[in-house]
Amino acid sequence: MFTFSLNVTTKAGRELITSFSLSVNTYDKIALIGEEGNGKSLFLKALTNNIDETNLNVSKNLSNTTLLFGYMKQELSTTALQQTLYDFALDYQWEKYHKFLSLMHQLLPHLTESDYHRKLSSFSGGECVRIQLLKVALMRADVYIFDEPTNNLDLETIVWFESWLLSLTEPVLFVSHDTHLIRNTANRILHFEQLSRKSKSRITLFEGSYDDFHTTRSRMISHHNNVADNQMREREKQQQRWQQQYNKVSHQLRHVARNDPGLQKKMKNLKAQKRRFERCSDLSHIETESPVIINPQGIQTITTRHLFKFDLPELLIESKRLATALTLSMTTTDRIACIGNNGSGKTTFIHYLNTFTKTLPFRTAILHQDIHQCINLNESPLDNCVIDGSKEERESIAAALGGLRFTSEEMTTPLNQLSGGQRTKTALLKILRQDPDLLILDEPTRNLSPDSVAEVVRVLKAFPKAIFCVTHDRAFISELFPTCITLTPMGFKLM
Repeated sequence: MFTFSLNVTTKAGRELITSFSLSVNTYDKIALIGEEGNGKSLFLKALTNNIDETNLNVSKNLSNTTLLFGYMKQELSTTALQQTLYDFALDYQWEKYHKFLSLMHQLLPHLTESDYHRKLSSFSGGECVRIQLLKVALMRADVYIFDEPTNNLDLETIVWFESWLLSLTEPVLFVSHDTHLIRNTANRILHFEQLSRKSKSRITLFEGSYDDFHTTRSRMISHHNNVADNQMREREKQQQRWQQQYNKVSHQLRHVARNDPGLQKKMKNLKAQKRRFERCSDLSHIETESPVIINPQGIQTITTRHLFKFDLPELLIESKRLATALTLSMTTTDRIACIGNNGSGKTTFIHYLNTFTKTLPFRTAILHQDIHQCINLNESPLDNCVIDGSKEERESIAAALGGLRFTSEEMTTPLNQLSGGQRTKTALLKILRQDPDLLILDEPTRNLSPDSVAEVVRVLKAFPKAIFCVTHDRAFISELFPTCITLTPMGFKLM
């Protein structure tokens, strides 16, 4: 359908997106995967002309310059949040009104016509994502581009989105942390890496499913590295044989026949052989990214006992009743996931719960859905995580950030210049370092790569204390939470 080539570097010459070209076909569903900060969102922005080129060099070629991209950003802009639902979704294209109503009934059936005049800032995070999906679905785009489209969505809407995505004949490129979505929809994989201390970009195209990609990649890396190891062992044997011969000839020249032409010629041949060895290029190990490591500080194994019971007669937001008779009881080792429809009040309940637990004699740490409430975007990851400011603490934080794939430069770069996933990882590290007795998490996997989500799962599995988590990440729930409850208007319902 179309081809493109793309390259992005900083003004200083650092390669952010390596020179890359791709042919995109009808029906393609191309998933972009890789660690946070590796350029996935930047790639989509550059492709759709939504990039600030002030500090970047962007080189792009499109075979068809008239393509209309239906682009859904990772986050709404401040300007968009001040628009009404009507103005944002329809953009005064009233000929699309009937399709708008049809999509509203599918995506936001609980809203009435009076809600259409509300500003986007008044809707929940999940409702805002649904509204963005509605806007993109209204477009007659040639290519659809999605950056974390399932962030904050409830399970019902995720299922709808998967079905709608699969029904499209137009090609789709998308970034997502949701491994179920990638497995169920993607037929091609673009793997983004930053190697050599993030000085070199690598993008690998795989033709096939997500599971096949991982299987093939693991097998290929294992085979290549085995060949490299065998080559290295053979080279070491050659070097040992050469050294033995060299030592023997050197000894003879020094102590037996210094002027023997035959020995001198042999020494000359040995030196030439060494130069040939040095010119030979051995296979090197395929460099893969280091796994993310988050190291909670000071967490000890504890015994199970009652932690708290929270009774909330009614859940209100701006005098609107969302639910009644909410009761939550937790022990010191409970892990409870909470799901529910978008707009049902999950984030509002978390605020009530956080306020309540702050009055109790134990430590609570919360990861807000709006990550800006947890961190200062004008400060660096290192400064955000500091508690007492000691040299030892800063060294410990730097080591943890290094395990999170931050370079030394990124550790001291303001978060407003880093990716959404890097902000989320900073916030997670910050709250884990507080040694909480209760972790309250609101959509913690949003903006994280699948590999980082897997590592967060391992970290939270090792965390021995209580966790209450609002999430609709299906893999995350099944891996981590033995108890799952649904927030309904009549209270919590055990799944």
